[in-house]
Amino acid sequence: MATFGMDMRRALYAGRLDRTGICRTLPGMSDSAPTGLLLVLSGPSGVGKTTIAHRVQERFDGIFSVSATTRPRSSDEVDGEDYTFVDPETFQTMLDAGEFLESAEVFGKHAYGTPRGPVQRRLDEGRLVILDIDVQGARQIRDSLPESFMLFILPPSEEELQRRLEARGRDDEEAIQRRFAEARHEIELATTSDLYDAFVVNADLETAIQETCELIAARMQHGPRESTA
Repeated sequence: MATFGMDMRRALYAGRLDRTGICRTLPGMSDSAPTGLLLVLSGPSGVGKTTIAHRVQERFDGIFSVSATTRPRSSDEVDGEDYTFVDPETFQTMLDAGEFLESAEVFGKHAYGTPRGPVQRRLDEGRLVILDIDVQGARQIRDSLPESFMLFILPPSEEELQRRLEARGRDDEEAIQRRFAEARHEIELATTSDLYDAFVVNADLETAIQETCELIAARMQHGPRESTA
């Protein structure tokens, strides 16, 4: 059985939760000097990343970054909440002006990007901003905002990841195998680079949430990782 995480580097600290379950401060942290943090969460489909991200948002009173996109808005989406919908010309103007922390074109058709301005304003307010993005996007974020905190969520094994993809019941077998292949590639990219600050193995959801929260709280206390350049 192929497993993940056995040899992964982990920054393990003792974070503290208040009685509401929200990660507030650690011993030695000053309530009078809030520190904003951009949290980048990455991980393959089926690993539980979205659930972890929402639980982290609740515990830290965090904010999800809203991406800009050129794709059409669906009937159940709200502009400015789900995405900021712009035309291709506006997107290109923003791109040329350096207004994105990261951007990408998906399937050679629609463009997506993380606007720098709204993220920076929330960071200046001392908030936790959460960005769910792939490895390629995370690499751009590291270049744009080096002090970001980057976590990668891993499955306990390849077999368990495939089981979770099948259990979702969203895709046919061909799509499941495609997602599984993409997941293996994403994991390989993440674990063979020095991009991520820590890895969390989601063998048990509540344990993974707790560990993720502790890592974030410790990062807020100790500051950015030291550059090895």
